[in-house]
Amino acid sequence: MRCGVLGAVAVALLAGGCGQTDYATQVTSTGAHLNATITTLNDQAPTTGWFRYWPTAAPSNTQETTHRNVTSTGPFSEGVGGLANQTEYRYRFCGSEGGSDPVCAQTHRFTTGRTTVQAYGETQHSDPNAPSVSYHSDLDFDLVEDPGGVSGPAFVIAHYAGGFGQLHVSLGSHTAPEITCFNVDENVAVVGLHNTNGTVSLQSFVQLTDGGPLGSGQDMVNVLLSDVGGNAHREPTDCSPLSGGLPLQSGEIVINDAP
Repeated sequence: MRCGVLGAVAVALLAGGCGQTDYATQVTSTGAHLNATITTLNDQAPTTGWFRYWPTAAPSNTQETTHRNVTSTGPFSEGVGGLANQTEYRYRFCGSEGGSDPVCAQTHRFTTGRTTVQAYGETQHSDPNAPSVSYHSDLDFDLVEDPGGVSGPAFVIAHYAGGFGQLHVSLGSHTAPEITCFNVDENVAVVGLHNTNGTVSLQSFVQLTDGGPLGSGQDMVNVLLSDVGGNAHREPTDCSPLSGGLPLQSGEIVINDAP
């Protein structure tokens, strides 16, 4: 939906400068925009940046975008085309300072021609009637919807802190999420998650709104916790919109609705 996504975590050194790989945007059946952020830059030596990308199933077929001069910090983006439809790709941002050996940041993924939801970050809300009480939601999503279902890690931590106590409720799994519903409507995604580690029998519903670049205050998260079983407040397969939501304090949400 947009280029130049700004991120705030997972910074990797790139030669004399600093940069990170960000989530892909504008993903279609045959193309995507690859994004990164230059966080710091050494002005004493010329620096170049580019992306390496490859089909996940064929890492030997690695390609590179044009090596471009880096003259300032901030967003770094490049469009790629000619990709295979319904195919997962991996990519990373790379850089070189003064002709030195390339150094690459972390790897991200995207899948052409499929709906994807990628997000990380946290929200925080304080109760104005009880200043000692605060509510937090941390999230880490990387979901791909395909004809066979939904794949990818999905993790949410909801924690409530008040007075001298703190309660943590972990939902979902980084490795094998049990996703009970998945719905995307333009820039809003609603995902149902059931805790798979067996320690807490709760269902979570997470609504993610891709409202703009980091700092715009328009990326919103809403988490609903529901008991699982006969006393459930919401059916696990009910992916209807949630009411309300809180802006991300840090992080980013990217929703790519497959064409």
